[in-house]
Amino acid sequence: MLDKRKSLIINIEQQKKINDETHNHHHDNIENSLDNSKTTAIVLSLALLVHNIFEGMAIGMSPDLPKLITMVVASCSHKFIEAFSLGLSFLEANWFDCSS
Repeated sequence: MLDKRKSLIINIEQQKKINDETHNHHHDNIENSLDNSKTTAIVLSLALLVHNIFEGMAIGMSPDLPKLITMVVASCSHKFIEAFSLGLSFLEANWFDCSS
């Protein structure tokens, strides 16, 4: 009976050691993930900047009023989705604190 308890204690200690090693490794992954999230947010911002320049040029070259109105409505609805995606990228990257 005593040997069973000793082996159980040894197994628990070994499991705790494995869990501690895994836990520390998990923190490393979170830090790398945050770096990747910040890079993703920056790249998305720059991509949307270039995209918006071309979108503005397309609106500016609209030949008549009905096409202009169509382009503006499409652009405005498109901007909402872009802004939402960019905001989520910044939230994921923890660029600002939303707890306050």
